[in-house]
Order: sequence, then C-alpha cells, then structure tokens
Amino acid sequence: MTDPAIDPLLRRLADLPRAVPDESRTVAVRERCHAALARGGAHAESAHRTQARVARLLELAAVVALGVLYASAIISQAIGTYGAR
Repeated sequence: MTDPAIDPLLRRLADLPRAVPDESRTVAVRERCHAALARGGAHAESAHRTQARVARLLELAAVVALGVLYASAIISQAIGTYGAR
C-alpha cells in the first residue's frame, strides 16, 4: 500500500527531533499578551463609560424632542380652538 519511494522519506521524517519551544520566547509572548489584555480591559472600561454617556445624551434628546412635539401640539390645539384673532 505504501510506495517504496516514500518509505525512506517517512523514516527520515520520523528520525527528526521534536520541536521544542524556546522558553525565553514563550515568556516574552506571554508578557506581551498579558499587557495587551490589560490595555484591552482599560479600553473596554472607557468604552463602557462613553457608551453610557451617549445613551444618557440620546435619552435627553428624545425627552426634549417629545416635549417640543407635545408643546407644539398644545399650541396648535389652542390656536384651532380659540382661533387666531
């Protein structure tokens, strides 16, 4: 089933040493990842505050818009009822 030309190649591949990660590189990558996660947490907190501020402003804008709409409806109703004299 196995091609005889491939068998020597498979044997040579099997004889290769296993890859072992460089410990200093592993530590450096881990430190960079932890620093990035720490920065991301601060960014997420800042983004949450900004999102809350925007939500409050949008809520205020909606209340003001509804108030203006209500006031204009009252004025329009009053003008319709009493007429512009």
